[in-house]
Amino acid sequence: MPGEQILLAAYESGLDVHRQNAATIYKKATEDVTSTERSVAKSMTFGLMYGKGPASFVEEGIFKNMEEAEKAFNDFYTAYPSLAGWMQSKRDEVLANGFVYTAYGDKIHIPFDPSNEREVASAQRDAVNYPIQHYSSCSAGLTFKALYDEYLKDGINTSVFAFTHDAVDLDVHIKDFFTVLYTLKSRVNSLCKELSGLSMENDPAIGISYQDQFEYKILDDNTFEFTGSEENVKEICRRLSNHYDLEISYEDAGVKVINLRELFLKSAYTTLLDKEVNQIKAIIVKK
Repeated sequence: MPGEQILLAAYESGLDVHRQNAATIYKKATEDVTSTERSVAKSMTFGLMYGKGPASFVEEGIFKNMEEAEKAFNDFYTAYPSLAGWMQSKRDEVLANGFVYTAYGDKIHIPFDPSNEREVASAQRDAVNYPIQHYSSCSAGLTFKALYDEYLKDGINTSVFAFTHDAVDLDVHIKDFFTVLYTLKSRVNSLCKELSGLSMENDPAIGISYQDQFEYKILDDNTFEFTGSEENVKEICRRLSNHYDLEISYEDAGVKVINLRELFLKSAYTTLLDKEVNQIKAIIVKK
């Protein structure tokens, strides 16, 4: 956000902002935050900036009651004091001009009837929502276009088969699998900073299908950690073993999980939030 120095400093220092917000919401240490809690906090953060109110979060099952939701709102704005001011400036801008400017200088017209309270409220939500979505989508698109160009130049066999808002889906040839794992973690942020001057948080996930993905960790140059559904993790490891000399060990992860794709569907919070999924952790050592 423009002027939100605390948030910018957190991103620049490599702090996991969503994990920190989850720790605040669930009143626990950051190291104790689960992947599910972090995902919910991430969705809440975006929901706040896109104009959702406490009632929406109660309705979607993120919080049990209005008291919890309102407390989370207050904690969020206390942590990032410049954010509320920026959001109000965009609401004022659309009421005065009928449009808002984005960070890239584009003008977005938002038509509304000034005599209609619902249309005014909707226009003010859009005045906050649209510049944020515009920036994230344009930044992601420009960054991944530059990354894809680098892949082509270096002979890395990938194809982009979907781009939705700020999410990019890549098909990766198995011979380039580990190279892409490295670059998705390291190169995306530096590319975005080169292009826009700001860092981009990047949560890459892998899977045998779009519907069943999981995040991964790079433990060192040759060691990786995959944690996800048993079926998905073991199938990926089986395929990789056909092409690489790997040492693989498994252990029970035993955690609750929300499918990252389903997280953004309105019904997902109540249908998936407490659903147990049989998860395992695989430690892969590339020899």
